[in-house]
Amino acid sequence: MNPTNANRKIIAAVDRSHFSETVARYGQWLANQLTLPLELLHVVDRHPERASKSDDHSGAIGIDAQEHLLADLSLEDEQRTRQKREAGREFLANLQSTLAGTSNQSIDIKQRLGDLEEALSTEQDLTSVFVMGRRGRSAEMTHRDLGRNLERVVRALQQPILTVTDIYTEPSRALFAFDGSSRCKQGIRWLANNTSLRNLSMHIVIAGKDNRANQEQLTWAKNKLEKRGYPVTSQIIQGDPETVIANEIAERKIDLLIMGAYSHSPLRSLLFGSRTADLLRSATVPALLLR
Repeated sequence: MNPTNANRKIIAAVDRSHFSETVARYGQWLANQLTLPLELLHVVDRHPERASKSDDHSGAIGIDAQEHLLADLSLEDEQRTRQKREAGREFLANLQSTLAGTSNQSIDIKQRLGDLEEALSTEQDLTSVFVMGRRGRSAEMTHRDLGRNLERVVRALQQPILTVTDIYTEPSRALFAFDGSSRCKQGIRWLANNTSLRNLSMHIVIAGKDNRANQEQLTWAKNKLEKRGYPVTSQIIQGDPETVIANEIAERKIDLLIMGAYSHSPLRSLLFGSRTADLLRSATVPALLLR
C-alpha cells in the first residue's frame, strides 16, 4: 500500500438501481489494485416522496384537523423510511455476498439516512477514491445519460471519483486527457505515487496545438510516469477535445478515461465546467475524475 493511502478506503456509492453491481465491481477492482478496503455505501433519502393520497391538502381546515394531518404525514414518512432502510440493508448484504468470493480486500457495508452529497463529504478524509455510477435510479427511470446527483456530488468532493458505465470491464488501457493544468499535474503525481496501478497501459493525450509549451508539458507527464514503471505513450492531437478523446478511445480500445473535473471557480466553471459533462456524455468508458 502506498503510504498516502494509509488508513483510507474505497467507497462505492450504490443505490439499488440495476447499475449498482457494476459500481460495486469497479469499486472492488480499484480496492484490489490499491490494496484498500472497500465500503459499499447506500444512502436513504431522509425526505421520501409521500403517497398520492396525501398529495392534495388544499382547502380550509381547522387547527385540530391540521394537527391530525401533520401527525399522519409524519407517521407515513416514518413508516416509508423504515421500509426503505430495511430494503437497503437486505440489498447491501446481498451485494456484499455477491462480491465476497472474488475480493482480495475486506468489504464493509454502510447505510446512512440523508443526502448523498452530505454523506460522501463527511467521508472525504478517510477515502482515497469514490466510485459512482454515471447514472442512478433517477436516470434508470427517465433514461437520462447522467444521473441527477453526479455533477452536484463531483463538484462538492475533493478526492478522485471514478464514474462508471453500465457494464463492467476490467480496465487495462487508460487514456489521460492532459491539459497541463495544476489539477492534471496533480493527477499525474497521484498515479506516480500509486504504482500498484502501473499494470495499466497509459496513453497521454493533449488535444490542442502542437507547440513547444504543449510538448514540454507532455514530456513532463510522460517522464513522470515512466520513472515509476508505467508503460506510456503520448501524443498531441489538434482538434476539439470531445472529438479527439472520443476518437482515441475508439481507435485504441481504451477502457478507462482519466481527466480533470469541474472547478469551484464560477468563472472557470462558466468557461470549462461543461466540458467535463460533455466528455462524460461522449465517453463510453469509465472516467476517473481528478479533483
